[in-house]
Amino acid sequence: MSGVLPLSGKPGLSFERAKEKTERIFDTTLRVLQVPEEQGVSPAVAADRMAEERMADVGRLRVIRLSRDW
Repeated sequence: MSGVLPLSGKPGLSFERAKEKTERIFDTTLRVLQVPEEQGVSPAVAADRMAEERMADVGRLRVIRLSRDW
């Protein structure tokens, strides 16, 4: 995967929205670098934990959404 964000040419994607997305990337990277200092783990471990938390959060949202479809 390249380091280029696929932002141009998408319908409804404005400069402001692209800016917000890049700011979120910065904020996430900053957290990956701060958490290891706070928890005494490597950045790789911090990133893995954050990814696992995110996947769990998304999984819970899907369950909630599916349960509303019934």
